[in-house]
Amino acid sequence: MKKIVKFVFETAYGPFVAWCCTALLLFAAYAISPPLGRFGTAMVNMMFVVQVLAAIAWLIALFISLNEREWLRALGQFFLGIAGLFLFGFGLVFAFVAHDVVAYATSSGYAEVKSASVTNDASALEFAVEYRPAHPFLAEYDKTIVFKSGKRIGVWIDTGGAGPFAVYRLPTGEYYLVDGLEHDFIRSDYRVNVTNEMVEMMCDETWVNIPEGALKVDSRANDSITAKTADGEKRADGGAPVGDSLKGRSYLGLLYPSGRFEPGEGDPFADIIEPQWNPIKLAGGEVPFSLECRRLKGSRHYRLVFASGARIALGSDSCTGDEGYSLYALEDGGYHLFNAGQKDISWRKEWRINATDESVEVMFKDHWNKYGDLWVKIPSGATSVDGGIRIRGGENGNPLSVSINVNTEGGKVTGHEFTPVGETLENEMLIGTFLPPDDDPRSKGRKRERK
Repeated sequence: MKKIVKFVFETAYGPFVAWCCTALLLFAAYAISPPLGRFGTAMVNMMFVVQVLAAIAWLIALFISLNEREWLRALGQFFLGIAGLFLFGFGLVFAFVAHDVVAYATSSGYAEVKSASVTNDASALEFAVEYRPAHPFLAEYDKTIVFKSGKRIGVWIDTGGAGPFAVYRLPTGEYYLVDGLEHDFIRSDYRVNVTNEMVEMMCDETWVNIPEGALKVDSRANDSITAKTADGEKRADGGAPVGDSLKGRSYLGLLYPSGRFEPGEGDPFADIIEPQWNPIKLAGGEVPFSLECRRLKGSRHYRLVFASGARIALGSDSCTGDEGYSLYALEDGGYHLFNAGQKDISWRKEWRINATDESVEVMFKDHWNKYGDLWVKIPSGATSVDGGIRIRGGENGNPLSVSINVNTEGGKVTGHEFTPVGETLENEMLIGTFLPPDDDPRSKGRKRERK
């Protein structure tokens, strides 16, 4: 044993050999894991830990060499370590290929399917949720809604662990499911109709029907989803606005992966499902409008509120703008608002506000110097802005066409008005900064038991 330890920690190539051997065992375990079910998953988990320990051992060996001033040994350990990383990358590719080949040959899937029956009381719920491990050592699960008839509709993958669904009943008789309560930034919402046996997924402010025969939802956008089926990929676009469809819901309880349904009372997740808009204080002067913020699905959403009460959504950030939003006064009487924390001006979000006619323009950044930076007007009444601005033409004599899509209470609206940024931001003067609130629901000490 002492010889092995000395070989690993006190030779130039010892850490490299240890790293390669443990990586080989990890790749082999991953490749043969499909037919082994839970044992294969446990084996991969164990070898992954061993691989991490091998990496730590390499760092310790390098530290020992430097401490003992064995410069040549340290140099050898360093370059062999880099070589080991490249070999690990190539080995990983082959391991993935071998894993898929073995999975296909054995026809047993990734691992043993773990199904979640709803409860022993058939009258409690009228559907089940089935969990299938999608990865041998990461907390990723493919989930499927299963109806009493046996019809199955796959939904979004759970990448945050096998957490429970919060189950609600809507006034229309449908079920409303909220997944990802442990981590609101990966939350997924569904509306389940047990009469028609269909499942809709919430995409921004739209209910989009998941296609028939969906094995799982691969991607989602503002008002569309792409699902994997046995016949290939299928896409669904548009649907009914979410609007007030969640009003009047009644909380039923939590449905756990084990199959147990735990009834509940009240609405313990109301502040996550429908967070309130909160005004943001301006640290500086006074202006004839205010800024509101709410945290939803891991992002802060912002909207302007004018003196008349009119509201226009600005968009969202990923909760990284803790420095706030700086507000400047322009020479023409307008205002310039942008994310103060984004130092790279080519990527930060910026808006121009006209408080007189209560309008807002968002800046399109021309990264390729083809069109020039543009102010694009956000249509009035916007409740959400998907951030996508489309530019066409503008060359070879073709007219320039600009469009931006927003959601309003009446549905989707497309705006086309734009003006060049030009010199509109010259000689602006700082007014103050809107500082975002500490609105992370997980910081409130809410305790949720994982069962």
